[in-house]
Amino acid sequence: MKTLLLLTFLSSTGWGYTYKATNNQKIIIRVEDNANIPAISENRDYKAFLESGQVLLPADIVIVDPNIAIKAQAVIDMKNKAKTTDERLDALIKAVGF
Repeated sequence: MKTLLLLTFLSSTGWGYTYKATNNQKIIIRVEDNANIPAISENRDYKAFLESGQVLLPADIVIVDPNIAIKAQAVIDMKNKAKTTDERLDALIKAVGF
């Protein structure tokens, strides 16, 4: 029973948990269980984080391959019916990487 009370206290105060920022400023992650916690003051888990005085770990760095972005835009351009046939063919060639 004492262990349960201690765990309840620790979880309600944010003690014993580590929190990490995300690339979405509306969400933080509780590292121990990978829980997504909305960063709103009404959320009890977020409130526990704020009251604990902890600092967020930095978010993971997301590296985007520029070739993927270029090909994705080329596919969008290829499907764009407002473009001329030549523009759409150029986009197709760019999308397949020739």
